[in-house]
Amino acid sequence: MRSIIITILTSLLLLFAQCNSPVSEDSNSLGPQAPAPSSITQTADSISGVQAESTEFRFSDYFTSESNITVAQFASDSIAIEELGNETYLLSQPDSLFGGYIISGLLVNESSDTLEAELIYNIVASAETDSDTTSGTDPGDDNSGEDDTGTDTGDDDSGDDNSGNDDSGEDDSEDEDSGDDSENDNEDDESDSPATESELIIMPLGDSITNDGRSRIKLWHLLVDDGYSINYVGDQVQRNSLPDHDHEGVGGITIQEVADKTESLMRRHKPQYVFLMIGTNDMAWYFDETGEEIAERWDDLVQLIFDSSDPDMYIIAATIPPVTSKENGKETMPDRDRAVIVKDYNTAMRVHIENRIAAGDNIVLADVEDALNLNEHVASDGVHLNEAGYHVMGAIYYEAIISILE
Repeated sequence: MRSIIITILTSLLLLFAQCNSPVSEDSNSLGPQAPAPSSITQTADSISGVQAESTEFRFSDYFTSESNITVAQFASDSIAIEELGNETYLLSQPDSLFGGYIISGLLVNESSDTLEAELIYNIVASAETDSDTTSGTDPGDDNSGEDDTGTDTGDDDSGDDNSGNDDSGEDDSEDEDSGDDSENDNEDDESDSPATESELIIMPLGDSITNDGRSRIKLWHLLVDDGYSINYVGDQVQRNSLPDHDHEGVGGITIQEVADKTESLMRRHKPQYVFLMIGTNDMAWYFDETGEEIAERWDDLVQLIFDSSDPDMYIIAATIPPVTSKENGKETMPDRDRAVIVKDYNTAMRVHIENRIAAGDNIVLADVEDALNLNEHVASDGVHLNEAGYHVMGAIYYEAIISILE
């Protein structure tokens, strides 16, 4: 039923666009015209929620477009979806539901480009809920009740999140090292393979920039070339060219949302090294705090990770990438430019890291911001990275962990 509704909506929207488009001078030319590729790009696919609680998401955290998106419609057989305005939607579900659920989306921009997409709503079981409560489902068979283990978004070769955001205009999704086929596993039990003495147990933790597989692929190959064995861990799964698909990068997530799941993640996965890059969604789209205030929240998260982990665990703390200039801060802010607030945030973060190193904490800086050039490494949306940027990110991560290992 959902697919029929989406198909009908798509047909009606395209018909409306055709009826309102000016006639081209070449409209009488012979032969069919090849359709132009959609300028709407999906940059992330995973929404995190908690059982018996509602969740808000902004579609601009998951999609970018060369022109303004004028239509954004979302539907699910199991999840109630309410439009709140300002690009924001509210997801609600029966209290008994947890696991992964497909949300189908239809987006249209001012250029009449359309994109049919799928998001995965991952509902983590509430701590108060007994383990035999009604389980989550396999999104490939929405709410079928046949599979508790998470989600499978299908086998298309669309590439990593953000793969369409390369400034070169090329589609990064054809790169063989791009992560694709995202799926998520929210089992409460430990799902990662047992560690061996020589393994580096690494949790990539962050937002859609971490969700993109290319930095993980770069880091993997550099460490393997040095003779190390790697075990990536996390609740998220993204199939790519690597034999290990686990990670914990979730599109649209904020510092506080990472903090909300930190104790559970550390307890279940027990990483030796946490690669932490978080904060972009606290300021790239809207902010009403200073960079220093947001960095204080980041430092609280770092402490929570330490408190929830084994004493010998290390945090590789990454500055977030630079962003393009855009005034999207609250009107009362002294400086509303997100590019300025990101710089302030990274500066304050470096001070926190220096103070923790001086205090003896197991933390090292991975200065991603310092290694990136806005024109060369940031995608056309001004926030995410392009192919070259993700490779630099992976190399900076490698240098940071090698400083610990050697």
